[in-house]
Amino acid sequence: MSPNFTTHINERHMPDPLRHVPRQSEADEGWVLLVDDQPMMQEFKSAILAAMGFKVIRAKDGADALKKYQVYRRVISLVIVDMTESELEGFEVIEIIREIDPSAKIILSNGSPERVPLEVMPDAFLPKPYKGNALWEVVRRVIQRDLPPVPWATAN
Repeated sequence: MSPNFTTHINERHMPDPLRHVPRQSEADEGWVLLVDDQPMMQEFKSAILAAMGFKVIRAKDGADALKKYQVYRRVISLVIVDMTESELEGFEVIEIIREIDPSAKIILSNGSPERVPLEVMPDAFLPKPYKGNALWEVVRRVIQRDLPPVPWATAN
């Protein structure tokens, strides 16, 4: 039988979460909010983003992502959303972030663009599985706004 512990936190002594976060102009390439519920994939993607010069804010699911986006949105340059979040569907996360900031740069990682509702409209789609160089290229293009039309938004 394990003992039960209760932790009491005095909010007056909690640090301001933005106090030590540089403004985007002070960061190398900016900050990325990475939403992925798989720890190994978070590690993989974080390493690539760090090599590109980004700082990474990790979120384990959609609800965690929205909380962190609300707190850090003034420094976030890019949001990468994996489709397998458990509490909130990836589409919902994108829709809510777009309501908060219509100009947010968002990459959606998913198995197939055909499953993405038209109203979601991320800036780019990264089909899974992919290699590190594909993530690198998509991130570079979204940050630089050097993007072709998204495949599901073009007329046939």
